[in-house]
Amino acid sequence: MAITHDEEKLQDLAEQWQTALRLRDWDVDVRLARAKDMSGKGDKGECSYNLAKKHAVVKILDPRDYKDDFAEQDHEYTLVHELLHLHFAGLDAAVTDGKLADLVLEQGIHACATLMTELLRAMQAAQAVAGAPAERAEEVATSARKPRRRAAKQQESATV
Repeated sequence: MAITHDEEKLQDLAEQWQTALRLRDWDVDVRLARAKDMSGKGDKGECSYNLAKKHAVVKILDPRDYKDDFAEQDHEYTLVHELLHLHFAGLDAAVTDGKLADLVLEQGIHACATLMTELLRAMQAAQAVAGAPAERAEEVATSARKPRRRAAKQQESATV
């Protein structure tokens, strides 16, 4: 399913994903960009950042420039992919384009971004079928770790 957004919606979506990905300490600006205004490294998006200041600019390819006969443009996936680069910013800076390490890093980020976006969409679809509001899916996804933490704390206090 192709999902495209305007810049305001993309910024809101980025803030939601920053929470889910534990990247709230980063200041992230999201922009739609024409192909001519991108570095050419990423064909659908790119992320530039200042690791010391934890500031990033994520550029998402403008739909007017998207040309892929085999896949529809998915801004949410691209956004998640680019945000994941921030978790690997220290490593990412040490990797040189065209090297095996760069390829492995990109493949890992691609796999994680695909899993996360597809999982969230499956949860939203399941909740919609079950009659729950689709907006609750993100809340459920981001709070899924809380019961495990609570159980771990209970076990820890029981052993003390």
